Amino acid sequence: MSRGVAAGAALVLSVGLGPVSSPAPAGANGAATAATAPAPVAEQQAWLGSANYEQDECAGSGPVAMTGHQDRFVHTPLDGLPRELRLDQTGSADNATVRSTGSAQVRASRPRPGTYATSLTAELGVAATPSLDVRRCRILLQTAASDVMTVPVARPSWFVARSSRTGVVHGYVSAYRTVGSEVYHDVPIGEARAALLPPGTYDLSITAIASAEVPKASGPVAAGGRVTGSILLVPAGALRTRSGTALRYVRPGDRSCTRHRLPVALTRAARTKVRTIIFSVNGHRRLVLRGPALRARSVRVGPIADRSAGQVRAVVVTKRGARHTLTTTSWPCA
Repeated sequence: MSRGVAAGAALVLSVGLGPVSSPAPAGANGAATAATAPAPVAEQQAWLGSANYEQDECAGSGPVAMTGHQDRFVHTPLDGLPRELRLDQTGSADNATVRSTGSAQVRASRPRPGTYATSLTAELGVAATPSLDVRRCRILLQTAASDVMTVPVARPSWFVARSSRTGVVHGYVSAYRTVGSEVYHDVPIGEARAALLPPGTYDLSITAIASAEVPKASGPVAAGGRVTGSILLVPAGALRTRSGTALRYVRPGDRSCTRHRLPVALTRAARTKVRTIIFSVNGHRRLVLRGPALRARSVRVGPIADRSAGQVRAVVVTKRGARHTLTTTSWPCA
C-alpha cells in the first residue's frame, strides 16, 4: 500500500488525481524558517471519477471505456461555500454493461489563522449487468471521490478526523507530510481520531470509494453508499470552547504551550467596576485579583498541564455584588 492511498483506492486514484500546488516548503527540520515562512494555503482540490477494469489474461482486458457525464475536478477556495461534482457514466466490458454514478459536495474554510477545516459528502455507486451467463473475464468496478488540501503548519497542530458511512463503501481520512521526514496518519472511514502533527507542509485528504468485483459467471452486481468525512486542523493551545457571562470583564486568548499559561486581557470595566476576580485551572484556584492588581491590562493564568483540556474558570464579583463567570477550554499542548 502506497502512502496516502489505500490498497482498494489505488486503481481509481492513480488515474484520477492530478497534482495539487503546494505552498513554500518547511525547513529541513520540519519547522518553518525565515526564508520559507508559510505561504498562503493552496486552494483545495476535489475529484470524482471511475476506473472500471477487465481482469485476467484474456483478450481485450484492460480499462473499460466509459461515456457520459463527469465533473472531474473542482478547485475549492477557503470560503466555506459548497462545491458540487456529479458523475453518471456507462460502458461495455466482456458482454456486460457497467455503470458508475456519484455525487460529491466539498467545503473548505480557514476559520482563523492556522486553523483549517474541510469536509466531503459523497454518494457513490457501481453496477454491472451481464448479458451472457458465461464470460471470459472478471470485472473490477470502482467509483471514488477525493478531497485534497495542501497546508503549511507553522507550529504543532491537532489533526482531527471524523467520518461515517452507510452502505457498501470504504475509504480513509489522512494527513501526510510532504517535505522533510515522513509523518503519516491514515484513518479508515467510519472511525474518529486525533493526532498532534509537528510543523511542516501537509496533504490532508478525504477519500470515499465504492467498489465491486463481477465474477466470470454471475448475475447483476451492484454496490454503493454514502460517506461523510471531515478534517479539522487546529494549533495546539488554541481556544476551544468559551461560555459564561463575564466576557465584558475578561477576554481569554490562546494558551501558550511554551509558558504553560493562558493570557487573559482585563477590560476597562474590570479595572473600574470589579471588586474581585478568581481564576481556577482544572478546578484548582490559581490566581486572585483584587485592589491594585485589577489595574493590570492582562494577566497570565497557570500553570496548565500540557495534556489537559486547560479548563480555566474566572469568577468575577462586581462592586455591586453581582457575580459573573467565564469558562474556557483549549486544545492540549501534547
